Amino acid sequence: LIEQAFLRDVNIDLGLWWGIWTAGFISFHAKLIEALDLAQERDTSLTRACRLYSELAEKTFCIGFSKNDCYVCEPPSILSFNEQALHSTSGPAIKLKDGSELYALYGVPVYRELIEGLDDINARFIYGAGNVEIRRALMKFYGEDRFLKELVARVLDTDDTGTLYMVEFDNDEPLVMVKVRNSTPEPDGTFKDYFLRVPPFMQSAREAIAWTFGLEKEQYEPVVET
Repeated sequence: LIEQAFLRDVNIDLGLWWGIWTAGFISFHAKLIEALDLAQERDTSLTRACRLYSELAEKTFCIGFSKNDCYVCEPPSILSFNEQALHSTSGPAIKLKDGSELYALYGVPVYRELIEGLDDINARFIYGAGNVEIRRALMKFYGEDRFLKELVARVLDTDDTGTLYMVEFDNDEPLVMVKVRNSTPEPDGTFKDYFLRVPPFMQSAREAIAWTFGLEKEQYEPVVET
C-alpha cells in the first residue's frame, strides 16, 4: 500500500522495492550463502553484501531503488496487521515518524473518518458505499449475516432445510446466504440459526446447503442431524 501510494504521488518507476517485510527472506539467503562460504573457508564480497543488506532490511521499513537513486523509509511508529493484511479498527494501520498515516480495514485503504465512525455504521450505510472493496471490508467487519438481516433481504427460497436470501448491488455480485438451524439445542433449550454465504447462482435452500458439503442438491438427504 505504501509503495502504491508513493508511486502514485511521485510518479517514479522503481525497479526494486524491498523493506522490513522481506527481512526474513533476505536473512535466510544471507545465512545460506554465509554457511556455504564457511564450509569452504572463505569470506566473499557476496557474503558481506548479503549480511549488510540483511541488517539494513531489518532496520528500515521501505527501500526503493531507481536507476540513480535509493529511497529509504524509517520504520513506522505504528504498524498494525490482522492475520493477512494491514488492518486496524481503532486508528491508523501505519503511522510514520513524520506524522503521515494510512488507515486500512482488512487490507483495504480507507479514510480516517470511516475508522473513527465504525461504531456508528449500519447496514444501510454499508449498502450505500460506492466503493466495492470498502463495502466488502465493512460487511466483513459488521458481519454479513447481521448486514443481511438488517436490510430485510429478499427471500429466494424456503423449505424444510432452510431459507435462501439475497441482497443485490448495482456494482458487485449479490450477497446470497442460506439460513440453517442448528439441530443441537443451546444450554437454555433454544435452537440457534446460522447464516452461510454461498455462490450467487444458488437457486434453492437445499442446493445451497448441499453446496456447503460439496454435494449436488439431489445428493443431500441427511438421515440424522447432530
